[in-house]
Amino acid sequence: MIELLQFLYPQFQCTITYQNVTGLLILARRFEINFILTACRTFILLYISKFNCIHTDSNGINLIEQENGLRLTISSILDILCIWYREFFYMNDQLVCENLLNKLSQCNIINFNASKIFNDLEEKLKCKIFQIRAKYLEISRTSIISDVN
Repeated sequence: MIELLQFLYPQFQCTITYQNVTGLLILARRFEINFILTACRTFILLYISKFNCIHTDSNGINLIEQENGLRLTISSILDILCIWYREFFYMNDQLVCENLLNKLSQCNIINFNASKIFNDLEEKLKCKIFQIRAKYLEISRTSIISDVN
C-alpha cells in the first residue's frame, strides 16, 4: 500500500520493479488507477519478452533463460506468472494474457502441481493454461517428427 501511495504523490520518486509490480498491479486494479495499471502492464510485457526460452537442464530442472544469460528455475517465477495471468484475465487484457500463456505453456506439469498459487487459481484459469500447454506440446511433437523425416 505504501508503494501505491508513493506513486500517487509526486514528491516521491518511485519506479516499478520486479519486486513491487505485482502488488502495484493488484492495488491499481482494485482501486481503478489506470496510469499505474498501464505502467505495470508495460513493465510486465517488457519483462516477459526478455525470456529467451524455457527449457530443461540435464538434471531435469526447468530453467528460464533471460536476455542477459541469467538462468532461473521456473519454480522461482511460476507463482508470479500465475498471479499476473489471473489479474490480466479478469481485466480482459488479451495481449498480456496471450504473452503470459505463451510462457506458461512451456512449463511442465510437475512445476504447476508444486505451485501453491496455481493450485489456488479458479478451475477455468487452470483449464485455459492446460489447453495452451497441450497445444504447445502438440506443436513441439509435430516439429520434432518433421525434423526426423
